[in-house]
Order: sequence, then structure tokens, then C-alpha cells
Amino acid sequence: MHLKFYGLGKLILIIGFLFNLNLHLISASSEVVVPPGDKMRAINNYINFANESIHGMLIVNKLLENYNLDLNKYVDLDSYRINNYSNEDLPMDVFQDPDRMFFNNNTPYEWFDLCIKDSKLLDRNTADKLNLIATNIKKEITTINNLRFELDKATKNVDLSKQENIAKVYEKLETGVIAYNQFYKLQAQLSQEINKLPEIKKQNSPFQNLREVYGLCKTILDKIRQKDTDSFAGTMTNLKAKQQTFTKYLSQSKEIGKVGNKLHADNLMRSLDNFIISADEFITSGVVNDNYKIYGKFYYYHNIALLSKFNRYGSGLASEMNQVLIKEDSSEVLVMEQPHIFQIIYPKRLVDTPDLVASDDYIEQFPTLLKERKITRSTTVLKADDIVLDLLLYDHMIQDGDIVSINFNGDWILEKAELERAPQKLKLRLNKEGRNFLILHADNVGKRPPNTMGIKYTYRGISKELTLKSDLDKSELIEIIIQ
Repeated sequence: MHLKFYGLGKLILIIGFLFNLNLHLISASSEVVVPPGDKMRAINNYINFANESIHGMLIVNKLLENYNLDLNKYVDLDSYRINNYSNEDLPMDVFQDPDRMFFNNNTPYEWFDLCIKDSKLLDRNTADKLNLIATNIKKEITTINNLRFELDKATKNVDLSKQENIAKVYEKLETGVIAYNQFYKLQAQLSQEINKLPEIKKQNSPFQNLREVYGLCKTILDKIRQKDTDSFAGTMTNLKAKQQTFTKYLSQSKEIGKVGNKLHADNLMRSLDNFIISADEFITSGVVNDNYKIYGKFYYYHNIALLSKFNRYGSGLASEMNQVLIKEDSSEVLVMEQPHIFQIIYPKRLVDTPDLVASDDYIEQFPTLLKERKITRSTTVLKADDIVLDLLLYDHMIQDGDIVSINFNGDWILEKAELERAPQKLKLRLNKEGRNFLILHADNVGKRPPNTMGIKYTYRGISKELTLKSDLDKSELIEIIIQ
């Protein structure tokens, strides 16, 4: 009996093994093979979702700037508006946009729904990772849209002459800073996960030259955003080298050189040229548009001067690249646009600063060109013994109608001043890190060129004096060192 039972048990095991094997073979034979084009469409849904979210965030960003600047008038800054629209001019949810005010095709929320729907075309692990990031991105843009109405509630029919009420509004604005920064991190995380996918890593793209230009421009934007100018000059050198061959590449590329792509090719070249011009200005002169002087050099060049040549609004480089990729090859992964910075401007009285604070809080290199005029560096330096420096500026020579402008760390702190009428008193807050400088810029040369400006100050209890010179060909820069 024992032997018979043993033999029967063995037979049952064999039958079970064969049954399971058969199920496995049936499952394997019925597994759906997803075409590569469909997989790439599913991946690109996430990129389109992120890019369209960035477009919506730009609209809210402009509105939040207005809230900030309107609020400052209750403390000690003049109020002015950069943009002439309000909450009432926008849809209840910018990212849903039912009337298609801002989105010609899918809205961000519609792209999100497509991400979830088409994620079944990806393997389960990839889909779970990308869907989690996309869900978190959606939470941030929802927070950003809701902030508009929270600010309305915090400012309308509220006594903003009371400091505690003003503090609550600034606190609300700070949640916007957090949400914009969090979006940037999530978008970077999404990009990293997509670039790790085998479909992307093994891709031998005929658009590689295009992608290299994109990568260098994206690096420059990231560096400015993070106020990290290390190796900035090297990145610019590499980008300019690409610029030299870009026209030839666009005309000879089998894909981009087609007649139907001429407009895209022209826009790509124009966007790159203008991007490089603005990036050069950031390094050399750092001149900031009057409306954005209060925001500073890094904010202005990132959000305004450069993103208009990179993102969709302004026929930017990344947007034009995506137009070509969509049109020419559905198996190509799209490129990400760059999220905007949101920054709060606090009134001077709230931050207890002196009259003049540099908008650029870190200077790595001195400008070599300013208002199309060469900058020469003084052989002397101005030594300061404190972070706050008091200066007295005056006409050093015979008073003969000299008119000058003064630039401090990239900001024009005096413009077309007649120094002989009265010495100019200035109180400057120097940057603790990086470099500090003053530039004398002659707006005329009076009767006896060049213009010569005297500077009086006190260093370690001793009165000091030095001079700067400028004519219509060159302006003089003096470095300020804290010792």
C-alpha cells in the first residue's frame, strides 16, 4: 500500500507541474506586445503634462507678482503693476481652462488623464513611478491655482494697515514659493525617471545635435536658477561652438532640412542666437529691465530674458524642438521646458536694510561691457571695514557740467546725476560673498573730458579719498573689498 501511495503521489506532482507549465505557456502566448510608437506616446504624455503645467504656472506667476507689489505699498515701496489682469480675468482653474483661453489642445488636467489612461502601455513598475510623480505635480499646480483665491480672501475687505494682516499675506505668498520650487524638483525627478528607461537610453536619435544644444541651454538656465555660476563660462563656450555649426546642421539634416520645416529651422536658429545674446548679457553687464530691477539679476534673466527664448511663449528653443520631433518622428522623446521661479519682494522696512542693496547678491565676475561701452578696471581697490558702506560722491575736478551714472553690483543707483550741484551721499549694503564693485559711466564729458568723480569714505576711522574716470568710450570700475 505504501509503495502504491508513493507512486500515486508522484503522478499527481507530475500532472500538477505539467498543468502549471501549460498555464504559463498560454499566458506568455497571450501577452500583448506594445508597439514602440505607442510606448513613446505614453511617455511623452508625461512631458506634455509637465510642459503645459509650466504654461499655466506662468500665468499665475504674473498674477502673484501683482499681489506682492500691491501689498508692498502698505509698507514702504511704491506699488506698480507689471501685468494688467486680475483673478476676474482668468478661469476659475487656469489648469482646467474650460474656455480654452490659454491651451489650444489639451489642458494640463487633460494631459494628466491621458498619462494615467495610457500608462497601461508601460510596464507596471515604470507606470507606477511616473504616475506617482505626475499625481504629485498635479497637487502642486492645484495648490498654485488655489493660492490666487486665498490671496483674494486675505487682502479684500481686510485692514492692511495692520502689520499682523500684512504678515498673513506674505505668509500665503511664501506657500507659492514652496509650490513653485517643489514643482521644479518634481519635474526634474520626472525627467530623470524617463531618461533611465531602456527605450530612451538605447535610442540612437538623428536629432542628437539638437538635443546637445538643448542640454547646454538647460544647464545655463539651471545654473542661473540656483545662482551657481561655477563653470558658467565653460558651458557658454561649448554652446557658442555648437552655434557655429547649428545653421549648417539645420540645413543639412535629412529630417529638419525639409521644406516644410523651414519655419521651425529659422525659429530654432533665431531662438538660439537670442538665447546666447541674453546669456552673454547676464555675464557681462547684468542690466535688468526697469520693471524687474527690484527682483534682481538672477530672477530677471531666468524668468524674463532667457525663458522667452526657451519656452513656448515666445517661440522658444525647447518648444520649436518639440514641434519638429512631433512632426518628424513619433518614436522620439520630447524635451522638457523650464519652470519659472516665484520670488517674494519684501519692503526694506520689513528686512531692515539700508537704502541701496544690490539686486544680484552674488557677483562672480566683473562686467567687461556695459551699455555698449568697454569697462576698464581701476588699479586701486576700495577697502571697507563693514558690510554697510557710506560714500560721498562729488565732482573731483573743476565743476564743468559733468553728468554721470553710477552702477553698483549691476544696478544703476544714480542715473544722469549732476554731481557739482551737491555731493551725493550713498549708503550701500555690500554682498558678503562674491565680489562688489562700482562703475562710473559718463553721460557727457563736460567742458574738460574725461569725467572725474571723487569718492570719500572712512576706513578703520581714517578718512579716505579716491577717484574714478570715464569718457564716452570707456567706463572705469573699482572693486570694493571687505577687510
